[in-house]
Amino acid sequence: MLAIPYYVAGIAGAKGFLALLAGLWPFLLYRVVYQITGSKPWSVVVALTLAFGLPFLAASNQIFPDLLGGMIVLYVAERIVGILR
Repeated sequence: MLAIPYYVAGIAGAKGFLALLAGLWPFLLYRVVYQITGSKPWSVVVALTLAFGLPFLAASNQIFPDLLGGMIVLYVAERIVGILR
C-alpha cells in the first residue's frame, strides 16, 4: 500500500499517506470498542482520546509501515468478530 504513494511523491508522499490513514484510527477504534463494550459514550471517549493524540502520531518524522499493518489487522479482526456475532 505504501509503494504507490512512495512512487508518486517519494518519502513525502509516503508520510502524507500514512498521516491520512492515521486519521482513520479513531473511527476504527470507535467501532472496535463499541463492539466490545456496547457503550456509545465510552467508545466516543476512547476514540476522542486517540484523536487528540493523533498530531503526535501523524507528525512523526519516520515512516512506520507497522502502523498500517496493525490497522489492517485490527480492521480484519473487527470484521470477523462482527460476522461471528
